[in-house]
Amino acid sequence: GTAAGSDPTAAAEIRRLARQRWAWAAAFLLAAGLAGYLAAGRFTETPEIRPAAHFVIDPPEGRRVLPWGAPAVSSDGRQVAYATVGVEASRPGTLWTRPLESVVSRELSGTEGALLPFWSPDSRSLAFFAKNELRRVSLDSGAVQKICGVPAGFTAGGDWAEDGTILFSAGG
Repeated sequence: GTAAGSDPTAAAEIRRLARQRWAWAAAFLLAAGLAGYLAAGRFTETPEIRPAAHFVIDPPEGRRVLPWGAPAVSSDGRQVAYATVGVEASRPGTLWTRPLESVVSRELSGTEGALLPFWSPDSRSLAFFAKNELRRVSLDSGAVQKICGVPAGFTAGGDWAEDGTILFSAGG
């Protein structure tokens, strides 16, 4: 028999396998380099810079913003909702909404006695507490519906999850 080093066919096969390994190694390094470049670009991209929004809520004539419970900014960041009470005791409190790029507020009818509003995930509805109930108002139709009763006493607010679940704390 002949040694592998002296067999021209075996030597050609060894060279072919070596070239194939080098080609695979080069392809792997090229793919890894491209993946690294794309990943680095993703982490070094400059985020979109938006100016800070500073605004004052001037309540409508004859009303004042409730001193407890901060105004609620919508999930899409375009509107704010807030509860007011009448300066005169005979005027019940109601909810108001206002686009952040505007100074004009809109009263939501059917929200008398409303406290602590919070937004739906799609920013098309508000939940709020009124008269020992958790309620919802649709900004599209204006329809107000009772969600559930709430024990009398302190209510700390709520949150509306993407799946439609509403969490709230009611108690003292």
